[in-house]
Amino acid sequence: MHVYASTGRYIVKLIVANSRPCIDSIEQVVVVTIQPKALFTVVKPNVCQDEPTVFLNQSTNAINYVWQFGNGESSTVAGLSYVYPEAGNL
Repeated sequence: MHVYASTGRYIVKLIVANSRPCIDSIEQVVVVTIQPKALFTVVKPNVCQDEPTVFLNQSTNAINYVWQFGNGESSTVAGLSYVYPEAGNL
């Protein structure tokens, strides 16, 4: 295993040999990108039934989002408000 310290494009080469000595090699490109960080805040964590819960998305380095609301429903919108259809602790 190798861990790259910086983002970028790296060419990785593997060279193999046997006892004859016959040699072969292959190169492949590895692209290292910035790790996304998931972070959000619930504006008002305790709401009444039928009142929207507002989620402030503070994630960084992300382009896709999947919110799972704990009741089987989900959304792919970056930032949103959601009205829970039933009261409860989810």
